[in-house]
Parts: sequence; C-alpha cells; structure tokens
Amino acid sequence: MKSTCIRLGVLGAGEYFSLAHLPQLQKPDVPVEVVALCRRSALGLQNMGAEFPDARLYAREDGFFAHLPLDAVLISTPHHLHYRQVKEALGRNLHVLVDKPLCLCAIQAEELVHMARERRRVLSVAYSYHYWPHVQQARRLVAQGALGKITSVACLGAAHAETSPILDPNSWYQDVEQSGGGSMASGGTHRLEAILWLTGLRPERLYAFMQGPAPDLDYQASLTMQLEGGVPASLLNEAQGPFWQLELSIYGEKGALFIRNRSLELFDKTGRLQKLSHWPPEISAVEDFARAILEGSPLLTDAEGGYWAVAAIEAAYRSAACGRAETVRPFSQQRERDGEKTCGLKDR
Repeated sequence: MKSTCIRLGVLGAGEYFSLAHLPQLQKPDVPVEVVALCRRSALGLQNMGAEFPDARLYAREDGFFAHLPLDAVLISTPHHLHYRQVKEALGRNLHVLVDKPLCLCAIQAEELVHMARERRRVLSVAYSYHYWPHVQQARRLVAQGALGKITSVACLGAAHAETSPILDPNSWYQDVEQSGGGSMASGGTHRLEAILWLTGLRPERLYAFMQGPAPDLDYQASLTMQLEGGVPASLLNEAQGPFWQLELSIYGEKGALFIRNRSLELFDKTGRLQKLSHWPPEISAVEDFARAILEGSPLLTDAEGGYWAVAAIEAAYRSAACGRAETVRPFSQQRERDGEKTCGLKDR
C-alpha cells in the first residue's frame, strides 16, 4: 500500500469504470488504493479483480458497504441507483466520487449536497470536460474577465452513432427508468453542465424540444435557456452523429471564445486572435477527488454544480413533455428535514 493514500471502494466496476477510471487508478503516483470492488457480473468481477489483486470482491452492495476500513467510494452504476448509493456512502461518512449525473431529480440532489456539507465529506460529480486543460483554460479566461459581460452562449454536441450507448438496444441506457432519459440525460448533461460551469451562470428558465423512438428516450434535443441576468443560451444535442463533436461558443462585450472539440480560440472585440499561454496541467477525476480529500483543494466539479445540472435536465424533460417553457428549480441553502426525498420520471 502507498504510504499516504485513500482507501477506495469501487461500486459498479464495469465497462464505463474500466474506460474512464481504471487507467488513472493504476498510475503509481495517484494516492489512492483500491481495496474493494463491487459488480453484479461474476465473470466481470473476477476479471476486474485481476487488475487489483489485493482488493476484496463483492457481488452484492450490502457486503460492499460493510467492508472496513474505507475512506471513499467511487460510484459508476446506472443513473437510477446514484441517489440511494451516494446517500448510503455519505451516511457512513465516506467521501464520494460519482459519475454523472448526481442523481435523477433536483430535490434528491439538493438533499445529497446538504448531507455532504453537514458531514464535511467531499462529494464530486465526474463531468469529464472539467478535466481537459483547454476547457479549464476557457473557464479561467471567463472568470478573469477576458470576455467582459457575457452576452450569449451556444453549444452543439454530437455522439458517434456507432459508439453511443443510447442507441444500443441491449444497454440499460435504453431503459429510461434506469437512465433518466435519452441523449439529453447522457451526453447532453455534459454539454449543458459545461455551459453553466464555464460561464458561472445559473439556469433560470428553458424550453426544450426532443425527438426519439419513445417518450423520454430522445435521440435529438434542442434547448433554449435563460441564464442569470437574462443571458440567452442554446444547446443542440445529437446522438446519431457520424463522429463525436463539441462546439461551444461564449460571446461577451469584449470578445468571444470558441471550444472546438479539443481546441480553444480567443478573439478580442475587433476579431483578432489572442495568444494563449499558461495552460493548466491535465488532471483526472480521481486525481482531483484525491487532492480535495488530502489537501483540501477546491473541486473542479463540486456537488452544487452537480445539482444545477440535474435541475436543468429535469426541467428540460418537463418542458419537452408539456410543450412550454419551464422554470429551473432553484437551490435552497436551507436543508428541508421532512424525511427521505422520493421522485422519479412520473414526478417531472
């Protein structure tokens, strides 16, 4: 075991975990030791156990949470399980890194944010764009006033049809009770949350139009949003693209910046391209999480940011269902203490 490290349990050590987190956890300089793994598939669990030979293996969640000692949990399970699993982990005073979304409804997300604060536990939501250096640089430029007052935002995002889990008939993403929706609840939440994170503006109202093979299982979606201060923002989300694509533009009184896939450009008001330097280093969700626990560093994706993404997506599906603009539920700084919060697709 590493000299100073976090004892981590992985809940949902499946395909996405192996792609998104496994390479980072195997780096020798990451101060994390995987001591417990949980996966429903017996064969998959054994295969993942070979990557962490010292970890205890669990096929059931109750045995996993009884494992001691643990300092933190990484949750990489279907979306509908997040609320219960995050709450269970926080209730055991564990730090939590959860893949997006935090959960499937705003009232439950708010409860989890308050619970983490009260217990002084780190609660991070792994929105992948946050860890890319050029996206971090874009956020710094906006925060430093490079664009002046933001006037509008536009985003276009597409998933590659051949690799999109939303289109796989054998994937749990096709079951909206588990996924919480279609493309907007999957890749769309990354792009919507990026708009909010980059601008630092909260969503107030939005109108959404969606189409797909079944109610709430959208393959294409468009959102028009009103952010704080009346700033207009738009998002077009496509699940059947010929390739992966991200185009995000932020306009301000002093200029504009453009994220095009893995590149970033900044222009001043006259249209001159500005030279960019001092790029932040690449970092992973696991590394960011570990620093927050061990050093008290601020998270790149904090729990309240996770709340706003849930609240906006929830409002988007309500809007698409009723055909009118919907208000995004505001975050309450005071925790309601009336028992466990319940909600689901029928409550949108």
